Amino acid sequence: MKPREFLRTPGSRGRLLVLAAVAFALVPLVPRWPYPSTDARVPAFFRPGGEVAQLSPADVVLVAPYADHLSSVAMLWQASAGYRFRMPEGEAFVPGPSLGPPPSHLRATFEALEGGVPVPDSAADRATTLRELAALHVDTVVAGPGPGHDRIVAYLTAVLGRPPVRSGGVDVWWDVRPGAAAASARMSRAVTA
Repeated sequence: MKPREFLRTPGSRGRLLVLAAVAFALVPLVPRWPYPSTDARVPAFFRPGGEVAQLSPADVVLVAPYADHLSSVAMLWQASAGYRFRMPEGEAFVPGPSLGPPPSHLRATFEALEGGVPVPDSAADRATTLRELAALHVDTVVAGPGPGHDRIVAYLTAVLGRPPVRSGGVDVWWDVRPGAAAASARMSRAVTA
């Protein structure tokens, strides 16, 4: 049957209309090309031979960009380091009203800084951040490349009261636990005495 003859048969126009409607409805299911992707570069700090080797599996490291539903790059870096350290952040489904990690001051602050919000500078904000770092038993803080990097470094420098050490493409604050820096300084003085 030729196409013109098909259109003249009873009910054929209705079938054609239904077929066109189904095809039109399926168009949104066709994937967009190219598929969206993100760069998966791992800073040298986290690679074999990097300074991540100074950490122990018992160390807790806060990594920026903050690992959550918006970015999992910190978890990639942790995996690349052979899970050499623990993180107080991550992407996880947790039973409860939010299906994710509970809200926290650090999470909200890092997400705001990553989103372009100016660095908070109140004494109360710094005190809240220090309390949360202590409660999470954070030993080291690492700010890697990512959105808001400069704002995060400025914020953490103000909160921790000292600039970071640049190492392997990241900024690192070692020994951030209250008393850890003083204990480290006492130990180094004892060794040199």
